[in-house]
Amino acid sequence: MMGGTVRFKSFHIESHLWKTSAFEVVELFRQTARTRGLEETTCQDADVLVAIGGDGTFLRTAQMAFTFKKPFWSLGTGRLNFLPNNVPDIHKAMADFFEGDLEVEYLPVYRWLLGEKDVSSRSGFFINDLVVAKPGYDTTITLRVLVDGRDIISAVGDGVIISTPLGSTAYNLSAGGPVMDRGVRGFCVTPLNAHQTNLRPLIVPEEREIGVQVIEAYKGAVAVADGSTSCQLPVSKMIRIWSSGEVVKHLINRDAMTFYERVIRKFGWLGS
Repeated sequence: MMGGTVRFKSFHIESHLWKTSAFEVVELFRQTARTRGLEETTCQDADVLVAIGGDGTFLRTAQMAFTFKKPFWSLGTGRLNFLPNNVPDIHKAMADFFEGDLEVEYLPVYRWLLGEKDVSSRSGFFINDLVVAKPGYDTTITLRVLVDGRDIISAVGDGVIISTPLGSTAYNLSAGGPVMDRGVRGFCVTPLNAHQTNLRPLIVPEEREIGVQVIEAYKGAVAVADGSTSCQLPVSKMIRIWSSGEVVKHLINRDAMTFYERVIRKFGWLGS
């Protein structure tokens, strides 16, 4: 992270306006922005993107910010709010945003590619996690996981989660994977409901390339990146995952909850 003064002339908001909590905060932000002379525009033309909502809104905005090479600022109004800025005072948080009294958090971006690197059928990126899973509930799939081309895991079950540190507190955690500090640079490979009870999550440094190949599946499998972008993964086809070396800039308030404050408060690790 680094401090600095960042001022903007235009913005674009991402939010679920049908949610009352988000709608009220969005209207307050817009009113304040107008009094300060900021223009609301498209995500392509804005100086900064603004995510007001929960973790889903945060991820959607982060993806847009990376696509259009913009910084983004977040304000948590959702149910869990593990990813967005969690602040003690929304009015002060907005004032700090407009004054540029913020810090910058650099979120790593990871790439995926279906097929070979020279001839691919689908490709994309993710920030949170990539899940390879069976498409329904009627059968299991058999898959292999490779690290730098070497077989590491062979599993029969529901699939596998490739999680980043940012995504480690989501699906990965629910599936028995570890919580990873955001400063860690690597992946967590977490099998989903594997029949082999001796399989455990594996931490892999981001310098490695991960491959996932479906060996046997009645209906194939599906790969889902950040819970939104998906593609079919046919039997024997390999999906490759690696660090892009790129980042997306997330603007954070200085008085927002730290990572460990969120873990302690939201997961109750210190008890009641």
